[in-house]
Amino acid sequence: MTDRQIISLLKRYMDGATTVEEETALAEFFCTATDADRPDAISAADWSAYREMFCMFAPEVADKDQQDEAAAPAVQRFTLRNTLLWVASAA
Repeated sequence: MTDRQIISLLKRYMDGATTVEEETALAEFFCTATDADRPDAISAADWSAYREMFCMFAPEVADKDQQDEAAAPAVQRFTLRNTLLWVASAA
C-alpha cells in the first residue's frame, strides 16, 4: 500500500466513510508495518496511536475474545419450574 493510499484511507476512516474491506486493509497494514514503513505525513506519535488502535481490531484478537467468552462457565438461571420445585420442597 502506498503512502497516499494510507493517508487517504485514514482520512476516510476518520470521517466514517470506509467500507469493512478498507478497514480490514488498514488493520492488516498497521499490524504488520514497522516504523520504517511510516509515511512522512504521519507523526511518530500518531503512528504509534494508529498501530495500537488498528491492532486492537485485528481478527486474531477478536477470535481470541470469542474463544474466551465461549470458555466462560454458563450461569444457571432461575426458572419458574426450579423455583416452584424449591418452594414445594420447602413447604
